[in-house]
Amino acid sequence: MAAMTLYLRREEAKFFQSLSKDLQDGWQVEEEKGKADERPEELMMRYQIASFDHPSIKTFVESVRGAKSAGEIEKAAASFDLASLPQEQAAELFFVLGTNLVGKIIQYLLQKATRDEDLKGIAALTLIRHFLLEANASVS
Repeated sequence: MAAMTLYLRREEAKFFQSLSKDLQDGWQVEEEKGKADERPEELMMRYQIASFDHPSIKTFVESVRGAKSAGEIEKAAASFDLASLPQEQAAELFFVLGTNLVGKIIQYLLQKATRDEDLKGIAALTLIRHFLLEANASVS
């Protein structure tokens, strides 16, 4: 396997380093140095202008809204099939979630990773966040 890159913040890299050496093998870690996280009011504005018309996003949002515990949110997230979304809807979802929440998802998933397939998904999320940080910095 060619080396694949994870763009991790320092606290996330600690979780990666706690994984087995076999799982770490073949992965390159670059420190995510982007600092242009969104402010809460920016995220609220993004949410207000978003148009999520895909049924799975609507179902997911309703599940999260009705959740009474972190476990219920985790269950809703586990049943959410991101791969089924059209690319435009997925991009808009990450744009609305913002870099901090995507970071929390990355950190959570790193703690659960057991296979290279898990790390491939995490690598995609770190790249998405990296691009969001670059875009945020260009408008700051």
